[in-house]
Amino acid sequence: MSPLARLAVDLKKTHPQWPLTVFIRSTTVDEYFKSTAGADRIVHGSFSDKEQVRSLSKEHDIVINSASSFDGELINLIISGMEERPDGSKGTLIHLSGTGNFIDHGITGNFNPESKVWNVSFTGPFALDNEKTDANDRTPTRKILSSSTQACLTVPQTHRKMLNFVLLNILWLTTSVPRVLEAGNRGKIITYIICFAVTYGPNLGPSRNLGVGETILTSNAIAKGFVPYVGDGSAIVSTVGDGGIPRLIMKTDKHQVHVADAVPFISKIVGIAGTEEPQGTAYSRYYILHGERLTWKQLGLALAKALHARGLVASPEPKSVPVEEAGEGEVGKLIGANMLVQGDRAARLGFKATQPSMLIQLQEDLDAHKF
Repeated sequence: MSPLARLAVDLKKTHPQWPLTVFIRSTTVDEYFKSTAGADRIVHGSFSDKEQVRSLSKEHDIVINSASSFDGELINLIISGMEERPDGSKGTLIHLSGTGNFIDHGITGNFNPESKVWNVSFTGPFALDNEKTDANDRTPTRKILSSSTQACLTVPQTHRKMLNFVLLNILWLTTSVPRVLEAGNRGKIITYIICFAVTYGPNLGPSRNLGVGETILTSNAIAKGFVPYVGDGSAIVSTVGDGGIPRLIMKTDKHQVHVADAVPFISKIVGIAGTEEPQGTAYSRYYILHGERLTWKQLGLALAKALHARGLVASPEPKSVPVEEAGEGEVGKLIGANMLVQGDRAARLGFKATQPSMLIQLQEDLDAHKF
């Protein structure tokens, strides 16, 4: 299960008066979502149920896509359903993605000082391409609606009726962010995008699965029989925890995200979406969350040690390989490249990574995980 379980709990804790619908495949976790998370409605289905996805997207004020940022057809279905809402009841899409969007596509596995640092901010040389600078973003004076907001995810135009929201689940990757930006700029729906650096930390729920980043890297290493890195392993990977370890490169060397740091920020964006009028363009509602920067070799050392202790790989040391041998598909591309991001806009909204370094959490999580 993705961070859906933890997110559902936090949403209902933060916004208890807003009805929450959870859209999931499995029927074995209903009791958890009803009793522990407090979901008001559970809908079973998959993303192949096109009319169901479109209908759910249309009927809910706010849609949180924590399911897939890789499936363009899914994103189109969600957007098309939301755009069918009447003009006076514009829907809000909160789209979760990852900073794999911002790798430098290097293949050497070495740190590249010329790699761009991707940021979403209102000014500066590291602004995201197509970033819009405007007074609204510099001094965000969002109008707080005086009417009572009783449901989550969408803020009806005049008196914001009872808001209700749907949480879609499966697994997030990266790819469809441009479609969400285009939809936000068309103006028929309101959009927020949150891109996470590599996420780790145990997920809550009936089964305490590994974090998304931990799952991807661990599965890759077990399949190969060793933990790979590329070149000298000095390329940078970004995660979402704080770390508290000696800083490695640059002044802002935090780049991974612990799920416990990320989830409250999503709930905060939900609150903004449900109580405030949107400001600026879709670009000005785009956030990057990051915490700690590590080298791929550092991460490989920690992963190899933990997996070897469980008898899951042959050596407690990671192995340098050509990028073609680092992993199938996207994971190999990630390990060979640099991922340099910075989240100034999220920091201005109060985001700060406080959880332990991925180097520490990884050992704890893998020790407790049932493979």
